[in-house]
Amino acid sequence: MYQTKRIGGMAWGIVLLAMCAVAAGETDRVLQFKSAARIGQHLVVLAYLPHGRVVRLLVANTDPKGPFDPEGDQNQFITSLKAGDLVQASWDAADGVNTISAIAPYTPKPGELTPNGYVYVHSEPKADKSPDLVVTLDKLGEITQWALPAAKDDSGQMVRDPGIDQTLGALHEGDSVWADISPGSSPTLVALLPYAEPVSGKLVKTEVLDVSGHRQPAVQIDQNGTVMEAEVPVAFKDGKWAVDLRIMSEVRRCKVGEAVLFRVQLVEADNWLRAIEPVPPAPVAAGQAGQGPQGTPDSGSNTDANGVPKGRTIGGGTPGVGGIGIGGF
Repeated sequence: MYQTKRIGGMAWGIVLLAMCAVAAGETDRVLQFKSAARIGQHLVVLAYLPHGRVVRLLVANTDPKGPFDPEGDQNQFITSLKAGDLVQASWDAADGVNTISAIAPYTPKPGELTPNGYVYVHSEPKADKSPDLVVTLDKLGEITQWALPAAKDDSGQMVRDPGIDQTLGALHEGDSVWADISPGSSPTLVALLPYAEPVSGKLVKTEVLDVSGHRQPAVQIDQNGTVMEAEVPVAFKDGKWAVDLRIMSEVRRCKVGEAVLFRVQLVEADNWLRAIEPVPPAPVAAGQAGQGPQGTPDSGSNTDANGVPKGRTIGGGTPGVGGIGIGGF
């Protein structure tokens, strides 16, 4: 980290007008570098917070009372940055000015730049003797907490999702995870897996199984000639078995015989389908759709010459109007 002492108690003139203070406590964050320029007698950095807001940070001069002379190590590092680079920065706020105290490159954990990618922090009971848990996750320096409620199973016992419990039992602080969070006013943790890139295959069929007396939707997926079966999760709610409607909606978007990306979790000897989506078509040049030179498959296709889905780049998102790019599945 490139560090310097905090500077305060000075009249900043034009610099003060150019600065934008952030909320209290936001003094150690992951940022996406936008640009740096001299304003008045100081080097000012513009960078995006993860959700798109711009923060303006001042680089202290070597001599607080001297002319323009940005602190050496910080100046050298900042001038080497390109737009879009990720950094981890700490700063001190005084008199409405945010002065950098430390700045360094930031390397995201696997999956951290995907919508469902997080870094595991810890989990703890919601209250004394409560079967509910609160799971704490980190994404790009932003800490979030998600509820993992327990519910009665068909025998009347209070239980949590066994797949999530299974994952939590094997996690350590700092591990990368894939988390599915339900939307709504009270978001809850629906699924949690150690992070891995999604698997590709072909959807062979959808079906309904009889599992211990209740109907359970499932899919069959071909992976390079091996067909696997994965069940859509169900839960016992209000005295009956209820299917995960969001997963069912994802299944309905996929067509039999077409390429898909998916995630499954082995829970008590059964494969649970945690996510699935069609492989999106790749853009091709006009007049060359599906064809490369001499009629060979187009190099931009999502499948190879045998129709097997190619691997997909994860975390390939780019920033829109500000914000750290989030992409992938």
